[in-house]
Amino acid sequence: MNRHNSYQQPEATANDANADQWQIDVSEQGASKVGNYGNASDVNGDKNANDTNHASDQGETVEVRVIKDNRDEPNNDEPGQVEQGSQAGQTVRTDADESQYSTNVDPEERSGRVAQAGAEMQPKKRGMIELLGSSPLGVMAQTALDSVRHSVHEIQVDRQIKLIDKTAQDRSTEEQERCSQLNRLVDEDRVKLQDGRVLKEYLSRVSYLDKDGSNTNFINKLIQENKVDLSRPDVREAYLKVALSTELNSERLGVQEAINTGKLDLSNEEIADQFLGAMSQSVAFNTSMLKESSISPERIVNNDHIQEIAVEQMVSVADRVHNGKDAESPIFSRYWYRPVNDDGAYLADVLEKVCSSEEGRQCLVDSINKSGASVQELGEPFEKMETDILEEIARRRARIERGRPSLNADLTEDTLSDVDELFANMATDMTKYNDVLKGLGWEPFKKDESLAKLFCTSSLGLFTKKDKMSIEVQDGAYKLGLITPGVTDRLYNYQFKELFNATKRGSILGYNDNSSAYAINPDLVPSGEDVKANYWHEQSKLLGDNAMRLCMVQALEMTKESQGDNQRLDLSDLIDEKGILKDTFFQNRPGSLLWDVCATKRRDYGDYDCTLRSLEFLEAHQDQTSEMDGSKATIKLLSKMRDEDGRYDAEAVRLFRKSIGSICINNPEELFDGDELTDKFYGTVFMRCYCNKDTDKFMSYIDSDWKDHYGDAGRKYLELVSTYPSWSDTSSDERTEWIENYLDAGGPTNELFDKILLDRDNIAIFREHPEWQAKLADDKKALMKFFNECGLGSYDIHKYELIADNLPDYFNASGPTSKMINKAFFDITDFLYKHPELQEGLSAEQKSMVRFCEECNLHSRDINRYELTADSLSEHFNADGPTSKMKDKILFSNVELLYKHPELQEGLSAEQKSMVRFCGEYSLDNSYIGKCGLTPDNLTDYFDTNGPKPKFWQDTFLSDAHNLDLVYEYYQNQDEAGKKRMGLDSKQIAVARGYSSISEGNYWNDSRKLFESYVREHYDELTIDQIKWTASIMARLASSNASELAERSEAFTRELLKLDADKIPEALDRIEDIYIHNHLPYVGKNYLVFHTMHPSDNLEDDFNFSSTLSYDRPNTISPVLQQATGDIRSGKLDQMLNSRDAIIISDLLRASLGSNNRSIGEYLATLKNGQALLDQLSSGELSWETFNQSPNSMDQATKADYDTLSTFAWHLATIYSSTRAGKEHPYQLVHQQVNQQSDAEELSAHSNALQTDFANLTSLIKPNSRYTLADRAVRYFAHFVGIEDLAGAERYMDNIVKEADARNRKTAEYLATTSEPKLQPGDLVKGMGGTDGYGIRYLSYAFQNGSISKEYLGDASRSDTTPLDADASIVLYGEQTINQTMASMLANGYGWGLWTVLRSDEATGEDRFIITRRDKSEADQSVYDLSVPDANFDRTNLTQEEIDRRLREIAEAKRHRREGLPKLEIFATSVDGEGHYGIRTGFGMNTVDFFISDKTTRTRAGLGGVNARNNGEEYTLVSEVTKLEIALGGFYIPIVDRDSEELIFTPADYDKMRQQMSGLSHYHTGDYQFAPDSELELPSTDIGKTTVPSTTTIISELPTSIAETDRKHAVINQTIKEAITDIPELNLSYKDYLDGDLTENIVEMIDTGSTGRQTNAPGSGDFDYMARLDRSILNDPTKKQQITDALLTAFGRENDGSAIVNGNLRLKRVSIDGLAEPVDIDITFAQKTNKVQYPTDVALADRLSNIKNQSETKYQKVLANIIYAKQFLKAAGVYKPRRSPGTKGIGGLGGVGIENWVLQHGGSFKQAARDFLTVADSCSNFEDFCAHYPVWDYGENHKGIHSKPHDNFVADNMNPEGYERMKEALRTVVG
Repeated sequence: MNRHNSYQQPEATANDANADQWQIDVSEQGASKVGNYGNASDVNGDKNANDTNHASDQGETVEVRVIKDNRDEPNNDEPGQVEQGSQAGQTVRTDADESQYSTNVDPEERSGRVAQAGAEMQPKKRGMIELLGSSPLGVMAQTALDSVRHSVHEIQVDRQIKLIDKTAQDRSTEEQERCSQLNRLVDEDRVKLQDGRVLKEYLSRVSYLDKDGSNTNFINKLIQENKVDLSRPDVREAYLKVALSTELNSERLGVQEAINTGKLDLSNEEIADQFLGAMSQSVAFNTSMLKESSISPERIVNNDHIQEIAVEQMVSVADRVHNGKDAESPIFSRYWYRPVNDDGAYLADVLEKVCSSEEGRQCLVDSINKSGASVQELGEPFEKMETDILEEIARRRARIERGRPSLNADLTEDTLSDVDELFANMATDMTKYNDVLKGLGWEPFKKDESLAKLFCTSSLGLFTKKDKMSIEVQDGAYKLGLITPGVTDRLYNYQFKELFNATKRGSILGYNDNSSAYAINPDLVPSGEDVKANYWHEQSKLLGDNAMRLCMVQALEMTKESQGDNQRLDLSDLIDEKGILKDTFFQNRPGSLLWDVCATKRRDYGDYDCTLRSLEFLEAHQDQTSEMDGSKATIKLLSKMRDEDGRYDAEAVRLFRKSIGSICINNPEELFDGDELTDKFYGTVFMRCYCNKDTDKFMSYIDSDWKDHYGDAGRKYLELVSTYPSWSDTSSDERTEWIENYLDAGGPTNELFDKILLDRDNIAIFREHPEWQAKLADDKKALMKFFNECGLGSYDIHKYELIADNLPDYFNASGPTSKMINKAFFDITDFLYKHPELQEGLSAEQKSMVRFCEECNLHSRDINRYELTADSLSEHFNADGPTSKMKDKILFSNVELLYKHPELQEGLSAEQKSMVRFCGEYSLDNSYIGKCGLTPDNLTDYFDTNGPKPKFWQDTFLSDAHNLDLVYEYYQNQDEAGKKRMGLDSKQIAVARGYSSISEGNYWNDSRKLFESYVREHYDELTIDQIKWTASIMARLASSNASELAERSEAFTRELLKLDADKIPEALDRIEDIYIHNHLPYVGKNYLVFHTMHPSDNLEDDFNFSSTLSYDRPNTISPVLQQATGDIRSGKLDQMLNSRDAIIISDLLRASLGSNNRSIGEYLATLKNGQALLDQLSSGELSWETFNQSPNSMDQATKADYDTLSTFAWHLATIYSSTRAGKEHPYQLVHQQVNQQSDAEELSAHSNALQTDFANLTSLIKPNSRYTLADRAVRYFAHFVGIEDLAGAERYMDNIVKEADARNRKTAEYLATTSEPKLQPGDLVKGMGGTDGYGIRYLSYAFQNGSISKEYLGDASRSDTTPLDADASIVLYGEQTINQTMASMLANGYGWGLWTVLRSDEATGEDRFIITRRDKSEADQSVYDLSVPDANFDRTNLTQEEIDRRLREIAEAKRHRREGLPKLEIFATSVDGEGHYGIRTGFGMNTVDFFISDKTTRTRAGLGGVNARNNGEEYTLVSEVTKLEIALGGFYIPIVDRDSEELIFTPADYDKMRQQMSGLSHYHTGDYQFAPDSELELPSTDIGKTTVPSTTTIISELPTSIAETDRKHAVINQTIKEAITDIPELNLSYKDYLDGDLTENIVEMIDTGSTGRQTNAPGSGDFDYMARLDRSILNDPTKKQQITDALLTAFGRENDGSAIVNGNLRLKRVSIDGLAEPVDIDITFAQKTNKVQYPTDVALADRLSNIKNQSETKYQKVLANIIYAKQFLKAAGVYKPRRSPGTKGIGGLGGVGIENWVLQHGGSFKQAARDFLTVADSCSNFEDFCAHYPVWDYGENHKGIHSKPHDNFVADNMNPEGYERMKEALRTVVG
């Protein structure tokens, strides 16, 4: 306030500081504006800059100076000086202390300065004020001063806003950190929240940056400390404007806390109005803010702003409807199970208030109409939403009634009352809203299609009662005011239309058809004006709510049945045009309702309430029945079966139906005389009593004296048969006893006995008692004999329609009559030729056919293919045998019969014989002949006497047969004349040859099929040369050493053939470089296989990503992959991240990293070591000159460094060649090309070759100060998972292992101690075995790469009905044992002994999963939404606030998606039933919480190859294999036994296994753990006649032995090398180590024997090798034989039969130049593969090498223990594996097994023996011992067997006999 009370100064703002607004009278020349745009010199009356004015009531000292020209240059960075204006270089500037506004001055310091300045200026100020007074000049001065003060404030505000803006937009820090930085600015007073604009900017920024709500407490603190002073109107206004702008802001900016603590006093009417006036639509109507505000409902409803936004809310909803978007209800959520908006009802109340006046109602209607949508259109989506909710509630009710409440729903009710309460709570709000809409003119269910929502026709599960659910939905809709009598009329008409149409289509009887949902609640009353509705409403009262459907079904049944006059009824015969049932419907006709009531087989499946309702219905329509057909009499008879209460006796009706119901409707004329019962009726009842002992139950209603009709004899009979055993409650023994008693009593009637004899399986009982058959009549004896001899039974009784009345027609005393033989002739042909006596009486043709069948060993099913009948038999057979017509039929339906029986070819034409001969020679059947188009009419076009004619071969090329293999084979077998006769041209011959050069594939990989289809499609444009090289490409890939290429050669070839011809060779070389060489992690290779088989452009074609499949079935593919529409090739990050390729490779990488994948670890190690060497070379610490020589000339250390750098360069080149630029111009390594040159060329070319490669690669890959070459390589494949560099990748893997191990140890503790069920609702269970146990065979793969979808399995990839996911079952119900829970799971049948469990987030408290699709049967339908709205939305007519809101939503959606993508996406597929889920791509082993296993062994799990070695026995449990894989994986995972539920693999067990693995560098198990020295020393021991020397003696002999062995090795190795490399035709190279490189023409000769590890006994002379050959060599017997012959020659041996065993060399006593004594040499041949990275011999050598490096002394002791153990067990006769020759049935561990066994016990044989016996003494037998004591080979089987990469030397090598002997022998060692 200005001190001059006579003048009131308006509030100044940044935009209104001018003279006009300040109302100051100044001269014309001084009328310039004051403030931001004013001329300061005019304000001071043209005075110089030294003139000063001071004025302040608050103690400020402000200096106003006019600065002209350049005499006083402004300095904007200097504190205390504020530049004002910029006209013509004139500036208003203040040198005042700006600490009041500065963010850089301490508050206390600022207040001190102000006080001091005020004290100094008081006298001066008073004088000037008094002097100026209220004169115009004084007012002007005061105005100018206030303007400048205001300007200073504005500048400070502007600076603070800019500071906030700059901090908030600093992209170098995370959003949450930016939020914290803003808070620190507030704490430090650099940002002051006393100004509304600053506060608004601050709140807007922190509300956006605070993603997790963690800033709420800070905001609350500011409010409580009055730093946000809500008592000030301007601050409050700014605060409320931001805080009430969105739902999230209102929650996070502390509004409710401010209300609760009184800082926002809403009892103050002014504040309350301000509060309501700041409300946004979303806060007002989507939160509970209004309800909890304590503002009275009347005030809220009457508030103008609230009414305005209520109208706007409706208009915005109408706008969405008009634009075709989903409209969210302003009252309730579409996710009905979530809490209903508390303020939703306020909207309805406000709208009611708006509509309380006609003016307001019309205004609202007009506003809605302006959006383009009518009120009716606005109501329709809400009508749909309400019915959806009602259906969902009905669905949940159905689940609860079935005892299956919701799974993990927001609402966890398990009682019906909870559902009722839920609906009641929602109904009030819904009804209010519906009333509002109806008041505006809305008519619910105005469209017929909307009526469909009142019938629950959606697929809700097989056992869901859809009719009941429809009734519940309709009841709810009625309570909501949506259904009127008029709507009810239309409901009945709609129901009739749908059911009538379904009946006409016949679909009403479909399995689980939707028509069952078309039921109407009988409580809904029609208007009375619609005939059809009135009629069916009345029928529903009689028959129930689904009366119309039952009648329609019945009508359809009647139209399908043939009536008595062989005519069929039409629907119009049963239902008239008004929808009324006609008389015919109620009468006795086949398929009628009366038939169903009386027959024993009706569709109600025992629901006799349905039967009784039908009976009640028929009785009500008795006037429409007929006396003529017995319908009236039958209904009258049934109507008598009522109890004292007048209700039908259900049991009596059931027994009537069972006994004589069918007879009544089939023979009414015999059983009824008008309404009266005939004697025939009573006689029929009498004869049925033998099988219906409770006849009196229904007959007593019909006639209480019914038994009197039969007299005394009849009563006795009834008493006897009342004891006849019923099939439903007796055993065959009781029935046998009854028949025996019956026969002994003579039996009262023959007729009854006939029925008993032919009743079901009684004939079998007679067969077992031949003594009874003597009492039978002759015809029955003949029946028994015939059935006995022909092996017939009760089924055949019914098949041949044998009953008591017709039995004499088919059998007499002599046996079966001709009628019986003829009836059964074509069915018992094989019986007839086995029983010649039955052929008497047959015609000559029949006998001929029987003889033919006997000679050709044909059975009835064989002869039936010729479709012979009694009438046509003479055309096909005569007395001599089959006729020419029959042979013609045989020729074209069973040609094999003709070439297997040459005698049948007599009489065939020359062409026919030629065809038979050809088919026989090439094993062709009629299916092939049919494909070629051969028929009896055109046979001569295809064959002549010489065989197939040219037309046959030409059509073979063109037809579906297209058997190119046959073409080439036949061509090769012909002489020149024969080849010429085929008529093939050179091109066709090239095709046939090319086809035959390609090896056969399988279903998943058929390169031959691809070649065939490719050639057929491009035949005209292909040249002969192109055909040849196309075949050569396919053959090359199919025989590749890389299994990824060989097993998926078809897919790779398909992609190659898309290229231009001249680019294919280079592309093929590039592909082979990737897979042949070991320069990508395994996950990278697998992804490339997938990407090759399914390129980005083909993904849409290969997999259906649409939301639905055919027949409206929902898609099973991951919703995330469905929504991913980005392109990884775009180069745009958002596009790349949203691409399916990026998602898939990221998932695969996470699964591999999470499984502690060793190939990735080794890859990273190579990058790290290579980068370290490169850094040394760059720094000069290491010189490139070191490597300027041939690798063969390098010393060991230099060669090791060279190999590391070479591999590093390979890795980099491979990475670069996978980039877009690299694919265009792949980099060829210079030093590798040099290595392939001759020695002389190599020596000169090696100079700087490696250095050149790194210079080039550096130029191409472009490392920088932030990222090295190694980092770039890592980023190439790992940046999508957030890994930035090499160090980050190492940390990622290390952390995953540690976290998983720690978590799983806690899980183990929980599993061991909890009393809760081990499986909880929401847990995921996956069977690891798959459909056929393949998962157990590939278990090692899963533990290294994760359990991933079949499409990503590389060389083993395939697909199934749920592609691109790992199948699992979700646990739906808790409180059960593991067995009970899993019994109904899909996963149960896919385990094969092993199941993984991924516990739910609810159970673990973690956040690992997102659920993106639910099973329809689940009550909880909430899903994680990863969709992102389109940022390019139409901004027309949108306010800036709305635009900002949408942009924030988009940003939030993107963040939400980014957070969700890395998590495990799980989703319902429901392909194989309820609970069937998928996990996108798969999951790593780090996500597994525990395994479940049982007693399944590897053999039972489908691991082949074991049985043959173990006489059918396999003792290794799948659980033991799993323990091994866990130990190899490097982090602990618990295993629980399925039956006992005990923890069978504890952390201690794991730690023990890892200790046994110590010293294995491949598994990073650390230093070797030695046994104590005392355990490493063993004395000399006598075993039988053998003395085993002490370990001391063995150690003393080691140096000599090692030297001798090394010398022998050198000679043998050189001999082998020369033999291999000197085969001129093959041009082979040689290496004696494994490096994962699969380059062709290199033989890998690996020393696998103990002599290579020095673990052989001194003087031992056997040397074992594994020769790993190319696939192409092994597939070509000639090439392999050349290698074998070369080796035999080198060893001076011939192939005399003993040298080669099973294709491998087994040479005894080989003499070689340079060796003094003969040696034994074994060479086993195997295919070269990269599947074996760490074979048995390498693992043993690795461990021994590490032992030696740790301690030479202990190394010798360990060797001595191994040698001692071998000698000891040999002497004990328990050394060799059971499969080895000469074991005499005694199986031992074998040499390698003993080495592993001893090394796993600290190198101590004594300790190993003690451990063996400790377990053995606690086991009952060998099988039990195997289950508890495996001795694993931690190396891999050289043959790369997926099913058994690691041998168990106990279970695989030993047997019970060896086990017993070993126990006995080891006691000597331990003793």
